[in-house]
Amino acid sequence: MATSFLHGFEFIETAIYHPIEMVRSSVIGLVGTAPKGPINSPTLITRRVDAVANFGDLEDGYTIPHALKAIFDQGDFIGFVVVVNVFDPSVHKSSVSGVSKTFEADNKLKLDHRWVMNEVVTSEDGLTTYVRGTDYSIDYVSGVITRLTGGAIPSGATVRVSYDYQDPALVVSGDIIGGVDAQGNKKGIEALLDVSSIYGFAPKILIAPVFSKEKQVMDALLTKADTLRAVAIADPQEGWTVEQVIQYRGQFDSPRAIICYPNVYYYDPIQGVEKLGPLSPYLAGVMSRTDNTLGWWYSPSNKVIYGVTKLERPIPYISFSSPNSLANYLNENHIVTVINFEGFRVWGNRSATTDSAWKFIAVRREFDMIEDSVEIGTLHLLDRPINRAFFEDLTDSVQAFLNSLVGRGAIIAGKVKVLPEDNPPEQIANGHVTARIDITPTYPAERITYNVTLSIEELRQLFQ
Repeated sequence: MATSFLHGFEFIETAIYHPIEMVRSSVIGLVGTAPKGPINSPTLITRRVDAVANFGDLEDGYTIPHALKAIFDQGDFIGFVVVVNVFDPSVHKSSVSGVSKTFEADNKLKLDHRWVMNEVVTSEDGLTTYVRGTDYSIDYVSGVITRLTGGAIPSGATVRVSYDYQDPALVVSGDIIGGVDAQGNKKGIEALLDVSSIYGFAPKILIAPVFSKEKQVMDALLTKADTLRAVAIADPQEGWTVEQVIQYRGQFDSPRAIICYPNVYYYDPIQGVEKLGPLSPYLAGVMSRTDNTLGWWYSPSNKVIYGVTKLERPIPYISFSSPNSLANYLNENHIVTVINFEGFRVWGNRSATTDSAWKFIAVRREFDMIEDSVEIGTLHLLDRPINRAFFEDLTDSVQAFLNSLVGRGAIIAGKVKVLPEDNPPEQIANGHVTARIDITPTYPAERITYNVTLSIEELRQLFQ
């Protein structure tokens, strides 16, 4: 009944069906070091130009610029990257005291380090301290000091310079792992838990390039992967043999752990040379691209990697039918590798788990995406009165979502059920409802067998 007089029409809208939307699967969570940018604050990067603007270009010793380049090298269909930079110039710094430097004919001298700060420039005898802006200028990024005309520094003078410089070598595993400070601020890997509250979505592919070779770092990534319904990728240490990486893989038993091998070479356009770097950002980029172009139910295996010039060590596969190749041996031990066949390709479907039900990376991710989507998509049901309309809304919404996944080829079958035996009166009276969701996932075609028969029957046609 209307609460006020109305001579006319009235429309009251009631939603009887609430469609469930897919969560973002292709978001990469990257933890590492950069020469500049926000510190321990999750930062959203969606384009290569933003990556450079926020965290700088390729720089020796820092992991984030290279990782972002590797990710965006995988094409235009990369999802979002959320970056946590743990490098703090006020903490991770070293000092140089009284180094002797001489100004060249162009009135410039170059320090032995880049990204310098807190410089003190004095005369060679130390009796005169020169003033920045009056006697000299300095480019803190390049470490170049320029003598100013009209200042107190003589032309071609030799001076002594003391300064601090950013030192990424001082970053340790504890910085990457992070934690919560006295003010409640999260740092390092711990800060990945803040991403959903900041941006409205969570990272699903977690990497800490270079640092993930340390077991304690990978353990921290896996802890967050469990919470976020994500996967974590571990890198090998430079120079590791096959047996060493297999031993490292043996330290984990999680369907969310992806161990990759070997490291890869890439071209550094700034220095014009090839450099060795971790595989994890390339693999993360391939997974993100695959999610967006094919679907999150596709395995990352047999997908082309861009930006790799060669491998740290060759991974021979002999032929795709050979069980004795190194590539097959690594895959058998649940290690994802790279082969070179018409371009470098990700090769391997399996995570580092002994649970055969969850051995395929793609299957674990299928369930993660479905569970996340159902959780968010049925949020409107939480705290509503439990009645027939409640159960109808739940089953209709979830079943329609599962049917859509079947239609897309993401799963083979999906069924939601609410059974009386799962929901006794005492449980409902306590505000607790249980529903069952049965899912038949799609599996990657890891092995294809052709039964080939030699037949002579068709020879009869020669005489027909």
